[in-house]
Amino acid sequence: MPCDVRGWSMTDPRMQLEESFASKVFSALATWLAKVRQAVMSAWKVHRLRPDPLAIQATKPIWIRLVDGLQEELRRAADLGFSEVANQAAPKNEQLIEQSLAASYHLMVGIPDEVQQEIQKEINDAVNAGDSPDRIAARVDALLDANGSQRWRNRARTIAATEIHRSANSGVQAAGMAISRLESVRLNKKWVTRHDNRVRITHVAADRQVVPLNSLFTVGTSRMLTPGDPTAPPEEVINCRCSMSIEDAT
Repeated sequence: MPCDVRGWSMTDPRMQLEESFASKVFSALATWLAKVRQAVMSAWKVHRLRPDPLAIQATKPIWIRLVDGLQEELRRAADLGFSEVANQAAPKNEQLIEQSLAASYHLMVGIPDEVQQEIQKEINDAVNAGDSPDRIAARVDALLDANGSQRWRNRARTIAATEIHRSANSGVQAAGMAISRLESVRLNKKWVTRHDNRVRITHVAADRQVVPLNSLFTVGTSRMLTPGDPTAPPEEVINCRCSMSIEDAT
């Protein structure tokens, strides 16, 4: 493996993957939400009973199959990050990449539980506001309409930004570790933000921070192996578009 440490930047291929993945995630959400809507609203439509948030559990296998179909895109992102540093595709079963992909998968398959909580909150808010049964049902139905607002498209974009950049950065880290090991060189890594007004304040402070390759970045009060590190608190990870570069330590 050549020791090419050009590093990772916010290149067009990475952004293209994010856009493509956002579209695919929204399509998966829309397909699944149609089933959720049918299940949750059945009690109301058939018996005029309050919509049932627990009915979402029966749709979980559908969502898991859809998430399974999204994983190849995340693997492509990890391979892209790896190749930016090493000029070759990541080896199969590279441990760090597999761990990152597993973390992304775990978070994505948990979405039904999150949506169930959102449905229950919508019902609770409606009841506390004194809404009629018709109004309660209408609020839940609107919540589950994938095309009724920007809610689900925005959710898809957030998932795409978080998971594509997390996967790509795991590939960068894995490539740096492979080069360091095979070429017996000491490497550093540098945190790089998008340098726009959407970057959160803790990441602005971390911008251009340089640490040894196997060390952790200090980001706010957290310690992170890479931007998007799944072990970090959600407020440092969700919608993070930061990247990192790999540099010679000499």
